[in-house]
Amino acid sequence: MTTGLTIRPLCESDFESAIAAISEVGWGGLRAHFSLYLSDTYCFPFVAEVEGEIVGTAVGIRKGSVGWIGHVIVCQRWRGRGIGRALTETALTRLNSIGCRSLLLIATDLGRPVYERLGFRAESAYVQMRGPTLDRPPVDGRLRRLEAADLPAVCALDRAASGEDRARHLAAFAAGGWAVTGADGTGIAGFHVPTPWGEGPTIAIDVATSALLFGAVRADARARDGRSLVDVRVPSQNESALGHLSSLGFVEVGRAARMSWGDPVVWRPELVYG
Repeated sequence: MTTGLTIRPLCESDFESAIAAISEVGWGGLRAHFSLYLSDTYCFPFVAEVEGEIVGTAVGIRKGSVGWIGHVIVCQRWRGRGIGRALTETALTRLNSIGCRSLLLIATDLGRPVYERLGFRAESAYVQMRGPTLDRPPVDGRLRRLEAADLPAVCALDRAASGEDRARHLAAFAAGGWAVTGADGTGIAGFHVPTPWGEGPTIAIDVATSALLFGAVRADARARDGRSLVDVRVPSQNESALGHLSSLGFVEVGRAARMSWGDPVVWRPELVYG
């Protein structure tokens, strides 16, 4: 372990130093993420500090009895000294202490050995697909913007798909989201909720429903910042999603392991389209 290492909660006065530290290793696009972590009581961001210098970050996020650990990032010159492990252990302990009996994370190749030594198990993967945006969303009577009245049905469908309680964040980010109603025009067959950084959950009962949502997401990406390409990340088990995206000209640009610790999470990856 590095001499003089302190792992502590991130505070407002650390913000710029933390962003500068992780920017050194290519993670400079996380300003919106860390702003949320500081303001949300269900998020627990941490920094690693050595002799007054911030050299790493991590965050734990509570989603009911499931917790996520993310953005375990260590500056290049401080790697290989146990800092990533210490950050992960701190986030794990915090989440476990507030009742999260299942923990999840997405592992890079660099981080995976660290997580394995802490008892995390690789259970599947997320595949990152990249493809063209659209000028406008699909025209279909079932596709419309999310409304506040949709939230109970959205949260119920999301919990069945993810196995997590994400209601707090779904409600916070629902503005600007999309819904697809059932075949008879009632109920919710699928939805997309954006986040401040663009990407967000897309849940659908079948590939036809997801196609409408993918079209809306691709159009929003074009309208928001003029992008010609957009990334979508789906579970490797959702072969329908991967096949549909390939048919639209999307190509795989990366994949990362989904790893778990503690009680298994009962989820339905075939309903997760982003």
